[in-house]
Amino acid sequence: MIGYLNGSVAWIDDDVCIIDVGGVGYQVYCTRLSLEQLKYYRGKAEQVKLYTRLIHREDVFDLYGFLSRDEYKLFNMLIKVSGIGPRQGLKILGIDSPERIIGAIAGGDEAFLTSLPGIGSKKARQIILELKDKLERTYEITEPSVPGLMEALQALENLGFSPVEARKAAEKAMTEGHSETSDIIQNALRYLSI
Repeated sequence: MIGYLNGSVAWIDDDVCIIDVGGVGYQVYCTRLSLEQLKYYRGKAEQVKLYTRLIHREDVFDLYGFLSRDEYKLFNMLIKVSGIGPRQGLKILGIDSPERIIGAIAGGDEAFLTSLPGIGSKKARQIILELKDKLERTYEITEPSVPGLMEALQALENLGFSPVEARKAAEKAMTEGHSETSDIIQNALRYLSI
């Protein structure tokens, strides 16, 4: 088992990166959000740490990497749900922060879960049923998310901003007291245009 990799980012593609650890390049599948963050380190001497999960299927060994332990733990829980494989687990985690996904599952937010790739209402109910108690025992579940945030994030992404850019701008707007969807969008666009 490879618990984590500590090395430099040598290469990044759509859903995979190569981490150079002492001259050996490890191909690691990551979430879209993680790859966005890893782009900053590409070609630099700075080292990154990815918590990893090695999954063996037939004749293939795939390595999955995560920037945080929470993301790693949530991935391992998601792939235990019947019908969710590692690639779909990555897609789910690539949509939003682990905190938001954990909050949605613990709060029984079926509407949010059905907005995730490949998740219908039946699968959303299954995820809530299988993971809600586990998540409440594993994580400290805090306040529910601001109702207008998800709609604002979706609107910003529809305008062409990356999920990372959209989240940073929306959260900045919310720290200034904006909680209505239209206010979040308007102020987030102001930050993104600077």
